[in-house]
Amino acid sequence: MAKKSDTDAVAVVDGVEVLGPATPRLRIPLRSADDVRRELARLYRQMKSKEISAADGTKLAYVLNLLRQAIETGELETRIAALESQAQTLKGGK
Repeated sequence: MAKKSDTDAVAVVDGVEVLGPATPRLRIPLRSADDVRRELARLYRQMKSKEISAADGTKLAYVLNLLRQAIETGELETRIAALESQAQTLKGGK
C-alpha cells in the first residue's frame, strides 16, 4: 500500500495505488560549521515551539553534530596540510 500523507494525492491505476508528484526538496546550506550551527539553532527553536517532537529533533541534532565534526575535521586537515607545506618550503629555502 502506498504511503499517504495529508498533502499527497493518491490515485489507483490498474489496482495499484500511486502517489502524486513528490514535493520539492528543501535545500539548507550545510557546508560550514557555522551553517550547521544555524541549523541546530533553528531545530532547537522548532523543538521548543513543539513544531517537531523532541525525539525527532534529538535524532536530527545528533546527525547534524556528526556533520559538524566531519566539517571541522576536513577544515583542520586542510589547515595542517597548508602548514606542513609552508614548513617544507621554509626548510627547502634555507
